[in-house]
Amino acid sequence: MSEPFASRDIPNLRPPEWFLPCSPRWSDPGRMTESYRRKLPHWRCPNATYLVTFRLHDSLPRAVAESLHREAVAWERRAAKERTAMNGELSAATRKAWEDFQREHFRRLESSLDACHGSCLLREPVSRAIVDTALLHFHNDRCRMAAFVVMPNHVHALCQPTPGHAIESLAGSWKKHTADKLNARHQKSGRLWQPETHDRIIRDGDHFRRAVRYIVRNPRNLRPEDASVWISPDLLPEPTRPA
Repeated sequence: MSEPFASRDIPNLRPPEWFLPCSPRWSDPGRMTESYRRKLPHWRCPNATYLVTFRLHDSLPRAVAESLHREAVAWERRAAKERTAMNGELSAATRKAWEDFQREHFRRLESSLDACHGSCLLREPVSRAIVDTALLHFHNDRCRMAAFVVMPNHVHALCQPTPGHAIESLAGSWKKHTADKLNARHQKSGRLWQPETHDRIIRDGDHFRRAVRYIVRNPRNLRPEDASVWISPDLLPEPTRPA
């Protein structure tokens, strides 16, 4: 199912025909909406492509998880206070500061995840294949999947939800289905995935290419058998496509 792209670069990577650029900074304001998870904004846009990250519940050391959580809670309080004072709105400066915080928050999260803390349940090929299969289940139906990587303790997926399907609903379906399957396989119960899912809108073609290369290179410090990388043939020029 997955291809061993992680050990090399992808020349002439191209966004697929279905990709549409979308940025809060320069898109038609009528297309952009803010979906609030708790009290923090997440941009939503029709036909947007998202880089989605979700992780196993035990994937971060407690001190790191608590630090990231405290920072997020502080932001929630700041945003809630401003929205109360401004009739439900956030200022442009606050939205910009929130975007900057998201980038730094994600960088710190990724650095810790890539250290492979926790049970790393997905290092096992059969368990990882369950996630691989789930991610492709809605491909060309509820979403268009461009690429994904399943790491030992987290997942990155680059996809575009089709009309009528929200990225948070897709991620919820992936996590629920795989949690049921993996808990049954390992004779466990209880929470498998961390509830929070991180998502970022892909702004343009350059951002799309960077996201794909990020996915492909994510397992660079792992053995090939410890991670799964899948990339749509639509992104690859003919000489690069797998047989």
